[in-house]
Amino acid sequence: MKRRSANRLFLALSWVGLVVIAGLPFGGWLRWMTMPDRDLDLLVYDSTVFESDRRQHNGVGLMMKYLKVPFDNATDYVGSSPGGRPFGTWPAERPDLVMLVDAYGVYVNDQADLDPNGEVRITPSFPRSHALDVIRWADEGSVIMGEFNMMHEPTDPATSELLQGVFGIDATGWTGRAYQDLQEVTPVVQRLHPGTWDYGGPGIVLVGSTVGDRAIDPGLVVLLPEHLNALAPRVLSDEDPEYPDIALNSWFALIEADSAADTTLWINLPVNDRGAALLEAKGIALRSPFLVWNDNTVYAAGSLASTPAAFPARRIVGALPVMERLFAAGDAAMFYRVFAPLVERLVTMAEQEQVEE
Repeated sequence: MKRRSANRLFLALSWVGLVVIAGLPFGGWLRWMTMPDRDLDLLVYDSTVFESDRRQHNGVGLMMKYLKVPFDNATDYVGSSPGGRPFGTWPAERPDLVMLVDAYGVYVNDQADLDPNGEVRITPSFPRSHALDVIRWADEGSVIMGEFNMMHEPTDPATSELLQGVFGIDATGWTGRAYQDLQEVTPVVQRLHPGTWDYGGPGIVLVGSTVGDRAIDPGLVVLLPEHLNALAPRVLSDEDPEYPDIALNSWFALIEADSAADTTLWINLPVNDRGAALLEAKGIALRSPFLVWNDNTVYAAGSLASTPAAFPARRIVGALPVMERLFAAGDAAMFYRVFAPLVERLVTMAEQEQVEE
């Protein structure tokens, strides 16, 4: 008899649990349905659009849909269209929110085919006139976000310095990426390595190049498993001891932040003593700011806007508050724990600036 009662209790609790889990997305959707539409003027700049998925800013489209900010991922941006042709019109009026996503551009190979690893750029560089507009807009109250591909080549040094000033950072000239297989490293990067590129398996590659007024000799540091405690850099918080350990698997920049800036997240290069010796020889710090705030600007030292969103947020847009809690780690953590809260904060800031005007 006791056994039957225990089984019934277990089944009842199981059904309750299933109902709660199934209801969480619906609750998120209901919350989204009751949210008001937002009247914000948004500018997204992305000059690196190879394919129709516009992956460099597809995360922006999802977040703006969730936050009910008018934005069409396919048409409401400035930069390049799929294939590299110029796209959109730089605004004459000051936007409320500016997201400078990517200025790397579109490249072709020797056969004139679109190729992210090509060496011939077919899109124009981010112009100095745009950078001057961004400075003026920031002074006038626009909320500005920038990512690392805005500062580095092919952005010219003078324009890079202007942008670094907007965000209160100094670029060190070092960028990097973790690879599951070092054979996937692009030929452009491989040629910086003296001798034959015979690396394989996982590792982290750091690339040194001149950026802004900081001139450094082109260089390369290859961190292999014997140099590492983990196979990818980690994004960490000094303020929240319970912040999840998030792997950084896309390109990132190593920077320095002005003393007045508020750095809320950091990149940690997970090296052991052997790896630390390699970095010290190149003057590379083991930690670098990842998210840097200055009044109404924020700089992300990585490619956040291209971070993919996992199911079910693509289909159940209102479920985002639930997903932020479920995806505390893993491949989707960068979107749900870093990018999504960042964009929510930016939109809130832009609305507050509107009220204060």
